Amino acid sequence: MHSDVSVGGLIGACVRLTGAQADYVPDGTEAWKRLEAEKVAAIVVEVNHRESGLEGGFSFGTALLQKMSAERPELLEKTIVVTTMPETDLSSYESEIVGVLRMPFSTDELIELLRKLL
Repeated sequence: MHSDVSVGGLIGACVRLTGAQADYVPDGTEAWKRLEAEKVAAIVVEVNHRESGLEGGFSFGTALLQKMSAERPELLEKTIVVTTMPETDLSSYESEIVGVLRMPFSTDELIELLRKLL
């Protein structure tokens, strides 16, 4: 899930370089619907600025991580987080997810993490 289409395009290009298919979803609600309906090999979630209107002030990416943790924790084992947030904001997930890439990130780093999953 990516809120920035250009970041999503870059991530999609990295996924395609591994030989896999990439799907872009614009928000956490759509991401959750797809995760419930489809089998996925890898999930890349963008977690950035805090957005208003969500419980606790969390970004959509953080809300999706919370939902995955509560309802489908096995999905976290397929998850890579791309973020601009400080380390402390994601510390509760870092032991469960594949990796955290801080922006700006190297595409080589992302491809390496994706290859672990695909």
